[in-house]
Amino acid sequence: MDRRRQSNRVENDALQTFMDAKFNDGSSPSAAIVTGLMICLLFAGQHTSSVTASWTGLFMFDEVRRGNKKLLDELLAEQKAAGANLDYNTIRHDMPLLHASVSEALRLRPPLIFLMRTAMTDLQIKDVVIPRTDTIFLSPVYSGLREEVRNDFLILNTCCAQIRFQIFSKPTEAYDPYRFLAPRNEHEKHTHGWVGFGGGRHRCLGEQFAYVQIKTIWSYLLRNFELEAPSALPVPNYEALVVGPKPPALLKYRRRAQPLV
Repeated sequence: MDRRRQSNRVENDALQTFMDAKFNDGSSPSAAIVTGLMICLLFAGQHTSSVTASWTGLFMFDEVRRGNKKLLDELLAEQKAAGANLDYNTIRHDMPLLHASVSEALRLRPPLIFLMRTAMTDLQIKDVVIPRTDTIFLSPVYSGLREEVRNDFLILNTCCAQIRFQIFSKPTEAYDPYRFLAPRNEHEKHTHGWVGFGGGRHRCLGEQFAYVQIKTIWSYLLRNFELEAPSALPVPNYEALVVGPKPPALLKYRRRAQPLV
């Protein structure tokens, strides 16, 4: 930043966009703020997409290990129907079952332990008043149905909202991507029934990119490799910053003699 400003050099890149940005009061962001934005741009989504891609595959092939080949057979049929050209529109629009498989992996194994929001005004939700400046924690994974207020924190323990609001059909712990497809569309029963990418004004901006990225990875793998799960589904590693599978998390693979498509 200093070298650019000293030499009056202007580049057509993200760093320059942040450097030239203005706040509502007309001031420019400091070097520390620009640095933070660049770190967020470079690293946000890297680990979350990685573990979500891993969980998606582990769940898909654990279904086969347990004797349920229906999902894999239909995923392979979907890949064949999509055709050989893996372009952006094909990945975005022609793979609803793979999309649902990623969503279901996120429902069961969201990468973040909790989401946080600060109340900017006093909010009343049913019989609970959340005072302004209080921090709200929402756990996307199962943490019971208990609600309790402690000091200046309102702790809302939920089960991905699927039990509190009866969003998802039982058994809620089962990997069932079809719950995200018509005619069920269970995630649409409540505006925040599914919080795989957060919600509200600060919902994850990288959601669509993450879906394209993960679906591209699994499209390539499904088309070019035969895979199987050699052991039971690994447990979540809650000791890590992002909740991935606890090692060993293994899939066996063998390259297909001919690509699927």
